[in-house]
Amino acid sequence: MTRLISVRAFSLPKSGSTREECEDVLAYDAKCGRIAVADGATESSFSGSWARALVEGFIRQGPPGRSLEHWLRGLRSEWVSKIDWQALSWYAEEKARQGAFATLLGLQVKYGARPTWQAYAIGDTCLFRIRRGALVSVFPLESSANFGSTPDLLQSVHDPTSIDRFAVEKGVLSQFDEFFLATDALANWFLTQAEQGQHPWEPLRAVDTDEAFEALVSQLRDTGAMRNDDVALAMCSTFEGKSDGLAHS
Repeated sequence: MTRLISVRAFSLPKSGSTREECEDVLAYDAKCGRIAVADGATESSFSGSWARALVEGFIRQGPPGRSLEHWLRGLRSEWVSKIDWQALSWYAEEKARQGAFATLLGLQVKYGARPTWQAYAIGDTCLFRIRRGALVSVFPLESSANFGSTPDLLQSVHDPTSIDRFAVEKGVLSQFDEFFLATDALANWFLTQAEQGQHPWEPLRAVDTDEAFEALVSQLRDTGAMRNDDVALAMCSTFEGKSDGLAHS
């Protein structure tokens, strides 16, 4: 068996914005065992487009090799080519030329005699691994106190001072492993809940439609448990019939 058995993915804009304005994006290919989630920085121009280029690049090309700058080269060209430069005002063009910024989290699952998983991240989009009802891995941030206003970001234009590496985490797959990948607002809520002895993955497991995801996020926002921001979530199990609760897709 060479594929992820279950993948469910959802995204939602901040309250008051349209879905087209959502800058948290995701992509996956169950057959090749890859999932990617990215969070475009609102302060930069065309950051949603840059986040989309990053997740699609991870799915299409796989994880970067030794040089992140080399891996980003084609994605940067792709981002530039999709901007209608002639339609921009001089001010908007100047801002766009300064580049867009985004976080990125990618998960690669490989099957074989010894099934493994490997995660790659820059920024505060997080991965949570659950096994038999317990949180066993948090990556790349280890505490809710680590969330801040200035996460590491990937740039859509070359900058010699930019980060040239991913944080990397890997391990051997258990037949009971589940993975939750979430952008910062939801990840912060998830980790805060876990630190308080709660099981935040349980209400997320129950989400099976866009409407159910929107209802849960709205509830968390309304109660002040989660700040109002764009949000993206991907959930997956990795062995058929062996997950703790995710439905097959």
